[in-house]
Amino acid sequence: GAGNTCVVEVRGVNTIGTSSSASGTGVAAIVPGTPTAMTVVTGTTSGTVDTSWTAPASLGTPALTSYDTRYSTDAGVTFTSWSSTGSTATTRTITCGAGNTCVVEVRGVNTIGTSSSASGTGVAAS
Repeated sequence: GAGNTCVVEVRGVNTIGTSSSASGTGVAAIVPGTPTAMTVVTGTTSGTVDTSWTAPASLGTPALTSYDTRYSTDAGVTFTSWSSTGSTATTRTITCGAGNTCVVEVRGVNTIGTSSSASGTGVAAS
């Protein structure tokens, strides 16, 4: 299962017979956990909100490489496309329009896939 240490044994088989085995161990891949403690506050620049979150307890295997964010200005009915932060920093400024109420979602990313998302709501600076 995901995250478990696995032992793998391999043997070759043909019409002559079966070879001796070779084995190795590895950790099964797993996506990151969900970020927590999401906050969205009015930004310092017109039209922005400042977001922050706490890294998930499980960074996944292989480890988390970045976060994706997206936002909605219609109470979560529709969202922008996911946008990568390109880093493991746990803050991001989102431009969503002066005075708009913005629902922001964040998810963790590794080479295996993405976590579930965390969300928060704030009002963009006028």
